Amino acid sequence: MVQEYMKLSQSFEEVKAERESRATKAEMFSSSDMQASLTKLATGNEELKSRSQEMLYENQRLPGIISSWTRSSAFLDKLHGAMKPTGDKSHLGCDGNDSSTVETSSTPQLARTKLQTMNFEKSSTG
Repeated sequence: MVQEYMKLSQSFEEVKAERESRATKAEMFSSSDMQASLTKLATGNEELKSRSQEMLYENQRLPGIISSWTRSSAFLDKLHGAMKPTGDKSHLGCDGNDSSTVETSSTPQLARTKLQTMNFEKSSTG
């Protein structure tokens, strides 16, 4: 009975040692997994910081762009308000009384009269 007790005691100690060994290995495995996860999270964190900095820079830049567009729009509205109406031909070399007749051809009236009065002669050389 004492011998049996010693065998069981020895078996118990072996099982206990094996269990502790497995627990240590599991902790090490778990620790390496945690380390890999931590590294992955740190990399993701750096990427998010970089993106955040880019967005902050963009947010600081946008008011200047919007202000420029607003000024340009106001200037364009002012310029558009100062333009002459569509049918107004005054100060363009046209007779002010001729405003009822609108030239629709791509050839102006002056050029037409020049073409009508030109005489072409056949060359006798050749």
